[in-house]
Amino acid sequence: MSLNVGVIGAGAMGTAISQCIAPNTNKLLLYARRKEICDDINEGHINCEYHPSVKLHENIRAVNDLCDLKDVDVIFLCIPSSVMRQTMVQLNDIVSDKCIFVSTAKGIENKTNKRMSEVIEEETGRSAVVLSGPNIASEMMKNLPSATTIASIEKKDLEIVKSVLSTPKLKVNTNHDVIGTEFCGIIKNILAISQGICKGMGINDNAKFAVFTKSYNETK
Repeated sequence: MSLNVGVIGAGAMGTAISQCIAPNTNKLLLYARRKEICDDINEGHINCEYHPSVKLHENIRAVNDLCDLKDVDVIFLCIPSSVMRQTMVQLNDIVSDKCIFVSTAKGIENKTNKRMSEVIEEETGRSAVVLSGPNIASEMMKNLPSATTIASIEKKDLEIVKSVLSTPKLKVNTNHDVIGTEFCGIIKNILAISQGICKGMGINDNAKFAVFTKSYNETK
């Protein structure tokens, strides 16, 4: 299956996902808010700001207008949770009603405490596929072995997104537990911050793993 795919957000993760899936697509459009990033990608096939040492796949074309995504079959939303709603309002008037949205955002909406899939469904009237880690952008750019998890209540959407994401180096796990997948992605980031604090404080390994064990139990 060869699809037209859009990726919104030319930051570290958006660029990494584009690099991974470009060989699986017919056409890949990477939306960047800043025109200078678009120019770097289209002229030199490099995202100088986020991954300056990696040559991007020839199949990736950067765009600076969301309207350029009107004919894509799948859109990966690699944007902060804080701008998800306004982005979906714009996209709802642009893309077809068959376009599949994939949220990579780890977070909840500040004022409503809603998950990203809830925000997407409110603004577009359709279910979203959610993507959760472990995904380290720098390793994905280097095509190192990795795995990711996607969840949706729509079996067909899961199959399509899995076919786009799967590569010899990227294993894709699927499930229908959208709520659990989103909340685990959020909590995982909180645990990562706590471990980073431990490292920064120079805490010994026993204490560090004690914090991790307590955090893991609280997560469950």
